[in-house]
Amino acid sequence: ITLKQQSLSISAPSRHAQFEQHVSLLSSHSETVRKSSLSYLTSAFSTWPIDECKKPDVDYFFPKLSPLIVDASNDVRRQLLRLFQVLPADEIKGKTEMIEKMQPWIRSGLCHLATSINDSALDVLVWVLNTAGDDLVSGIGGWVKVLDAFMAMLGWLGWTLPDDSSGWTSIKTRRLEPKLFTKALNVLKRFLRAGLEHRQIVPKPSEWGFPLWYTEYYMIPLGIQSNPYRHMGLFGPPLDEESLPYGSREDRQRVYHKLSRAAVEKGLEATKREGGEPGRVAASALEDLANWMKDFQEPTYTRRPIGLPWT
Repeated sequence: ITLKQQSLSISAPSRHAQFEQHVSLLSSHSETVRKSSLSYLTSAFSTWPIDECKKPDVDYFFPKLSPLIVDASNDVRRQLLRLFQVLPADEIKGKTEMIEKMQPWIRSGLCHLATSINDSALDVLVWVLNTAGDDLVSGIGGWVKVLDAFMAMLGWLGWTLPDDSSGWTSIKTRRLEPKLFTKALNVLKRFLRAGLEHRQIVPKPSEWGFPLWYTEYYMIPLGIQSNPYRHMGLFGPPLDEESLPYGSREDRQRVYHKLSRAAVEKGLEATKREGGEPGRVAASALEDLANWMKDFQEPTYTRRPIGLPWT
């Protein structure tokens, strides 16, 4: 008989020690232990003073929460969503690297074969869009790869327009139940709004004062990178468009038009013709997409062959 060594103390462990203990138990094999630890963390952020909750930084335990997005237990995923909803938004917004580490688990949940995990992943994605939507769509792979995950979930990923034919071809995929399909369309619409909608920030003159009034109107917008010759591809390795960060709305419009626009609009049109609640959501999404893309101008430049002058 082997007995584990234990230490006894007349004083209870501090809140900070209890917090770290429950964070370490998030990777436990027991479903009950994972759920109870998430419940403790949720209670901590809901009831404790905010300064005590910040002792263990969100960056420390947030990566341990992401794998639970695809947890096999429904109770664990529901408790995880409650914990996400009580986390301070200021600790999440602006931390692009943290969202980038969470993003593969969201994509895995969207593409999962279990519809219950699809549903939970959609709820987590809604929370991310509400809390740090700009960080998600502008991060590495956050625009193209998440959109591809939506296409796979909705069954639109195989819809392409062949070069040698004028007709559409489609790959038969599984069909989601109507309620989940409608929910996925609504979340897709919110995701596209976060990446494509034009949002103009009106500056406040009082922030600068005389003589720097309305200075923001004459500054280069944030997220715009000055690189006028990048289309020539003179330097650097071949670009992986799926894994690149797209910090500006213009870049996201360009990549969306090149890689996904045809499949998205084809899928929405097919859903619109089916009618019902999904059809109404699809019709609304098509109308919004037309407004978000009406100012898009497709680039007219062409790549110059090596050794040949411009004509």
